[in-house]
Amino acid sequence: VQNNTQVRIQAISDPFSNPSLTSETVDVPFFADPGNASNPGGSLWVVGRRIMNAHLRDGRLWACHSVENGTVTRSLARWYEIDAGSWPNGPSPQLLQSGEIEMSASDHTFFPAIYSNRLGNAALVFGKSSESDNPSVHGTGRLLEDAAGFMRTPLEFIGGEAANGRWGDYFDIAIDPLDDRTFWMVGEYQSTSGWRTWIEKFTLEELVTPLEFIVTTGTWISGLRVNLQQDEDARVIFVARGGRTVEVEFDSRSPTEAPSQIYFTLESMVSTDEGGDFEQIIELFDFETGLWEPVDMQMMTVLNEDEKRELYLSGDLSRFVQTGSRTISARVTLERQLTGTGPKPRFFGEFDLVEWTIAN
Repeated sequence: VQNNTQVRIQAISDPFSNPSLTSETVDVPFFADPGNASNPGGSLWVVGRRIMNAHLRDGRLWACHSVENGTVTRSLARWYEIDAGSWPNGPSPQLLQSGEIEMSASDHTFFPAIYSNRLGNAALVFGKSSESDNPSVHGTGRLLEDAAGFMRTPLEFIGGEAANGRWGDYFDIAIDPLDDRTFWMVGEYQSTSGWRTWIEKFTLEELVTPLEFIVTTGTWISGLRVNLQQDEDARVIFVARGGRTVEVEFDSRSPTEAPSQIYFTLESMVSTDEGGDFEQIIELFDFETGLWEPVDMQMMTVLNEDEKRELYLSGDLSRFVQTGSRTISARVTLERQLTGTGPKPRFFGEFDLVEWTIAN
């Protein structure tokens, strides 16, 4: 940090041939050293106001640290998004937005780490404690279209059972390179037998829960998964408020580990208050590679009637069937095609007559 209202950014140009260092300051809201965080029976040193992590992507620099903001006299996790553009070969960096993770009036938040994904969404992991709560690991996030400075209601990943003295600055977050969408994070907590590291995998859809679902047929498993018997059709009705993507998995059980034919059908209907286009992607899970394999993609304009898709695969399909359980999984994703950064209106619709037919 530079001072109580600025952070310093530095860039190294031509590091291998003729290295040079360029520095610039960026104005940010006031901050001070956060001091210690409250903890049952004592306090935690959260290592001051130093920047805890930084992440540069597509000219946007994300960074965060622990602060007191001049109004709240306890530790708050603060984050920044800075427009770095082509600097140091272009205009000076400017702050785009910032925010703080403030939960209850007694909670301290600290050791934040932040990262963004290919959709322009960002996720943040941090620690939390209070006079009555031992340090715990939490996560939150924001969608590209959310209002400036806004983060969703945090979720607790793991609660602590003890803590003492200097708390470890062992929090970090990164993107999964396989899909550039899933976040992986690590955070510290303490059990009665000592310090522990918690590892969590999540997507923004799981964190911000922008969806409401009704399943009229099929068995709801967990999250956004529905299990179907062969030749049983499902209907899933959804409303998305502030979320870009609807994603549902439809599982079934194959009669054999090496089916020769797979049929998967569904009818999709989507509507919005303001119109627009969507991309619908259907994927099957490949149990050999551990990855989702796209089998159908189409662009859809907002429809007020069902559009049917029928998929047929033949040949050696054993990779799509899990050994032992004979589970087979399809994932249907509706991703809204949006431009701009303003608030996103809701959209709603349904997946109807979703059906598996699997032949030996």
